[in-house]
This record gives sequence, C-alpha cells and structure tokens, in this order.
Amino acid sequence: MKIRDFLNIPLNFLLKRAGVFSHRTKGIGDIRIMWNKLFRKEQDLDAICAGSVYRLVRRDNTVETATVLAIRDDSLGIPHVRYRVSIGRTDNHVFEEGPRVLSLSCFAEHFLERLAS
Repeated sequence: MKIRDFLNIPLNFLLKRAGVFSHRTKGIGDIRIMWNKLFRKEQDLDAICAGSVYRLVRRDNTVETATVLAIRDDSLGIPHVRYRVSIGRTDNHVFEEGPRVLSLSCFAEHFLERLAS
C-alpha cells in the first residue's frame, strides 16, 4: 500500500481498526481516551496498592477521585481493586460513593493519574 492510498482511508476506519472505539467513545468521542489507547504508556500495576489515590478528569470537568481500599484475587486468580470514589462536579457538589470493584487492569486503564497520597 502506498502512502497516498493510506491517506485516503477514512479516519473512523483506522481508529476502529486500532481498537480505539469502545463503549466509552461515540464517534471521535473522547480524545484523551483515544490518545491513551493509541500511545499508551504501560502503567506499573504493582504500583497500585492500598491507600493510593487516583484521579480522572472527564470532558465535562467532573473529577472522579478513587482511593484504593484493598487489592485481592478472585476465585479465578484475577486481581481486583476495591476502591471508594468521590465525584466532584463543577457546581462544587461532591458525591461520595461506597466501595466499588474493578479488575486491576481495568482500574489502571480508567484511572491514569496518580495523586500524592
């Protein structure tokens, strides 16, 4: 395939082919998620431990702050993170939600920014 032919391929096709579109993105969607999937820096899963605090800033400036409570393996040996989340909105309302559980890899993919704990 020549470069000229590559440039004529629709962007949506290339992004779908690269696995960029997911349940979280609609169309071009969230550029930050696409950027992270295309140019992902491997996150050290061993660095995630109890007491760590992570943050996710969404497009609407909603801030999710996750505090890791524990990491345990399930019955199949897959590590899961139990965490508490607080959601801060732009109108200064903060919602605290009880413990949630995600697999370690999903947690690392979702919460990319580690805060000093």
